[in-house]
Amino acid sequence: MSLLRNQTVKRKSGGIGIFVKNTLAPYVEILPSTTEYVFFIKVDKCILGLDEPLLIGTIYCPPENSRFYNEDLFDSLSNDITEYCSKFKYVFLNGDINGRISNENDFVLVDDFLSEQLGYSDEVKHFYNDILKISHNDFSLKRTSKDTKQNGIGRKLLDICKNNSLVILNGRFGSDKNIGEFTFKNQSVIDYSICSLKTLEFVKEFEIIDTDTLYSDGHKLMRNVLFSSKLPSLQSEDKHITSINNESEGETSPYIKNPKWKPELKDRFVDQLNTKEINNLITSLNNDDVSKSHIDTVSNKIAQMFSECACQAFPENTSDKKQNLSQPPKKPWFGPNCRNARVKYNQERKNIILTKRLSINNI
Repeated sequence: MSLLRNQTVKRKSGGIGIFVKNTLAPYVEILPSTTEYVFFIKVDKCILGLDEPLLIGTIYCPPENSRFYNEDLFDSLSNDITEYCSKFKYVFLNGDINGRISNENDFVLVDDFLSEQLGYSDEVKHFYNDILKISHNDFSLKRTSKDTKQNGIGRKLLDICKNNSLVILNGRFGSDKNIGEFTFKNQSVIDYSICSLKTLEFVKEFEIIDTDTLYSDGHKLMRNVLFSSKLPSLQSEDKHITSINNESEGETSPYIKNPKWKPELKDRFVDQLNTKEINNLITSLNNDDVSKSHIDTVSNKIAQMFSECACQAFPENTSDKKQNLSQPPKKPWFGPNCRNARVKYNQERKNIILTKRLSINNI
């Protein structure tokens, strides 16, 4: 799922995307927005066993000094978030916002004196002070950040959080608690994970992970884990997607996990790549009428090329590895169909066990 940047030039670039597993696709709906800075989806309440749907928003805001930055579009972003926060109890926002906020608070505490002076009602007072009711053991009220600078976008981001009772996870939760790790080139914090107070109840982890320069221009990966004890057993016709199409052989071949990356062998990996073919595939996307199916085909081909080159460049060392008795027997008759059938069997077995556990817990 993606939202392309609105551009007048012929060559398209930039945009926002969200990857959704095929098993979850039937439970996800794209929601409209008035700005290209954010991409919203609604996740069905059954996914996490909630009483209401979950709103997820992926944000990309250009830097203040960029020619792509637009003050009106950021205001529209703020209005969209405010509107959806008034409709959804469970909200999770994530992305590259290019706002720097140091360790400034993203909340406002209203005491009795201030409430009386400003004429706040009890409802308004409780709205601002709800953050004090958080009982999450892994949550710190005070944020920490290695980035000591602030900018205009950062101050606007803090206003958005204060006005909608949203909390920033960076520097106060999970593995990043009391750390506030840099998210960009080890010099700034501009990428954030933000959620509503109700969503915080089932956020189990927030972690900032170093990313190889092959995949990022300097940004680190933000890992969030959302979990509910009321997870259901999902039923979907296309829930068992366990293979990729190999057009050269005319048959379906099982997906093989890429071997571990070895920096000392990176030159061997680069030499294995067919850069001419990759460039031809990318060039085929430079059309205004490119179809979704063609994009999928190109993505699968490039992914398969990377996987095959990795297998050749980083051969797995099995000399010291013990035999895995859980692997299926290597018999001539045990082909892709048998392997896929085995995966389906194991998946159904897990679903049955999960259903039994849920039934016991509901008794």
